[in-house]
Amino acid sequence: MLLRDFRDEFPTIAAMDHPTLHTVTLTGTVIGCWNLGCLVGAVLTFFLCNVLGRRGCIMAGLSIEIVGKIVQCTSFTLGQYIAGRIIAGVGNG
Repeated sequence: MLLRDFRDEFPTIAAMDHPTLHTVTLTGTVIGCWNLGCLVGAVLTFFLCNVLGRRGCIMAGLSIEIVGKIVQCTSFTLGQYIAGRIIAGVGNG
């Protein structure tokens, strides 16, 4: 099955394997954390873009997103994974 290692590491968000109300809600919350981070990043960009400039703002966003992706890839708990999604969302926003 696709992404078996991911589902084995995070069984509480494996909604395809155990479709209960709790797992489906938790999966939606984890996915929605990305959008929350993007919102925060967009608001920060509104205030910081004049200071950093266009290139500086893009480089800062890419750097933050790389950190978020590293946190996601190296996480072993659901809290770490959610934090990585939020950090990567800030970088994307």
